[in-house]
Amino acid sequence: MVILGVLTAITIPVVGRVRAAARTTQCQSNLRQLHAAISLHASDNKGRYIQGIGRNAANTADIWWSWATSPLAAYAGGSAALQRIAVCQENQATPPLLNPYINNANGYPYLVNYVVMYQDGTRAVPVSSIETPARMLMMVDSERTNWGVGFGSTTNDSKWARVGALHDGKTNALWCDGHVTTQLVDSLKP
Repeated sequence: MVILGVLTAITIPVVGRVRAAARTTQCQSNLRQLHAAISLHASDNKGRYIQGIGRNAANTADIWWSWATSPLAAYAGGSAALQRIAVCQENQATPPLLNPYINNANGYPYLVNYVVMYQDGTRAVPVSSIETPARMLMMVDSERTNWGVGFGSTTNDSKWARVGALHDGKTNALWCDGHVTTQLVDSLKP
């Protein structure tokens, strides 16, 4: 019995760390899939990123998180697949969310960088305007208690509080060139 107790005491924390690592890896995979969908969408739309918030020039909901109407769903395997990959496993909601603003029953979606995926609500940002894609953030994990569509471009912008540190005190970050890193939120701020 003593041996079983010792083995259990050793195993439980290890299993917890392994599960957390698996959720971090799944989140990174989600972000890479989103980048692929966003890139495909951009290639079919005059080399412009899909907007994170707002409406396009035709006044239709051309935004990435509007699950029912987002044109990004066609590049992500459908609306249900887009809803699933748009939420980190650490940010899933149980029971499902009913908030119409978030509009994703799976949980709180990733946040977009307004510099990349939102310009002025009428014109999407050209991919070619990003000078150093490997150093420009596209998306990050979201903070569920202060969720919003995106975050700002300056250090003192209050929208940075929306970025969640879901992975052992760190956030997963998707960069415009498609690579994903896991790092401290403060290290991402401009």
